[in-house]
Amino acid sequence: MLHYAAMAGASFVAGDTLSGDLSHAVESARLGGTALIVGTVVVLGLALLGAYADRCITAARQDKEQAFRYSEARLRAILEAALDCIITIDQAGRIVEFNPAAERTFGYRRAEVIGKEMAALMIPPALREGHRRSLATGEGPLLDGRREIRVLRADGAEIPAEIAVTRIGVEGPPLFTAYLRDITDQKAAQQALESTGARLQHLLASSPTVIYSTAATGDYACSFISENLLELIGYQAAEYLNDNDKDFWLERVHPDDKTRVLAEFEDTVRRERGAFEYRFLHKDGGYRWIHDSYRLTRGTEGQPLEIIGSWIDITARKEAEDALGAARDEALRANLAKSELLSCTVSATPVSFGSYNVFNASPLDATGTITVHCTGLVGLLVSYNIKLSTGLSGSYAPRQMANGANRLNYNLYTDATRLTVWGNGSAGTSFVSNSILLVLLGVTVNHTIYGRVPALQNVAVGSYSDNMTVTLTF
Repeated sequence: MLHYAAMAGASFVAGDTLSGDLSHAVESARLGGTALIVGTVVVLGLALLGAYADRCITAARQDKEQAFRYSEARLRAILEAALDCIITIDQAGRIVEFNPAAERTFGYRRAEVIGKEMAALMIPPALREGHRRSLATGEGPLLDGRREIRVLRADGAEIPAEIAVTRIGVEGPPLFTAYLRDITDQKAAQQALESTGARLQHLLASSPTVIYSTAATGDYACSFISENLLELIGYQAAEYLNDNDKDFWLERVHPDDKTRVLAEFEDTVRRERGAFEYRFLHKDGGYRWIHDSYRLTRGTEGQPLEIIGSWIDITARKEAEDALGAARDEALRANLAKSELLSCTVSATPVSFGSYNVFNASPLDATGTITVHCTGLVGLLVSYNIKLSTGLSGSYAPRQMANGANRLNYNLYTDATRLTVWGNGSAGTSFVSNSILLVLLGVTVNHTIYGRVPALQNVAVGSYSDNMTVTLTF
């Protein structure tokens, strides 16, 4: 087509100059041909440029589509892998995205909820209008950062959840994405922790034992002390923990105990644990005896962390010990005085049973004597007890005499009826008591021991005997 147009141009010029200069016509034809050739190059160039532009536009569109598909795939992977519920809704509150975590939490399949209003499905009735207003206006507490709400599951159960709603920056009507996390387990753990804390606080408050923790070095500054400190020493825990009075504890340790107590604490790191007793100034101005038991705790690298310990008020015990000591001293003094004013001795004659006939159906009886002789201040009334040991058998039921490995049963009694075994008051036995008034030359009293050997014991022939201790207490 282009070649034909060039020849037509040349013919037109030559025909116009048949009666003139032929060389001019030829030249004109040459020029015309040149112009047509240039025109051909320009048209071809534009055609090539257009084709190149089409290819570039197509490639750009393909790149954009590929990037979009990649973005879509990445978004889908994020939605599916997310542990939190991700729910996208439009301005009318209709659900446009619902990820697998939301399916697990709410009990709905994605296909069931797409296009439906989130408020009607998942927001409790009392909160629905507020939720709708927030979406319609773009304002409200629901869009104000992270907060806790109650949400509805497909089975109608309400669960606690943490939610954050953000607006998506897109053209046209706004979209909102809700990030939601089921915090049922977290709430249960928190409630359990609070319950445990309340029980622990109750135990600490009602216990007579005060619990504390202090620094392991330096000034041993107290970091915790239980509230029942008030019952122990009259101070509030806040007073004890006052940062402006780090010497609160040390200043109230009794001056006579302070050096010893400090030495104990300074040796804590080496000994790891310990216990000691000291007097502590009560708020009422008096001192209380404290039993302080403590243990050093260490970090993972063995460094001292803190000292954890407990206090118990042992004032009553200390007072009882002091009273007992005073009574013991008084008794000792009384005994010393009595020994100067009174003296008593005891002696005994054996109980001799004679010959025992193993065929005799009657028991064998005998008696002995225990003699008590007391001298001292004339007119002094003396009371005494006489107790007998078990003898070699180690038992009162019955006592036994021995002949080598052979044994013969017998017993000793307090009276002629031979019903009450004479012993030390244990195992159903009794002992003899008496009171005498001293005269000028003293007093001697004889007490009869009643012995009996039960009949018809099959024992070997021989001589049997037993020894026991007589204890006189006056």
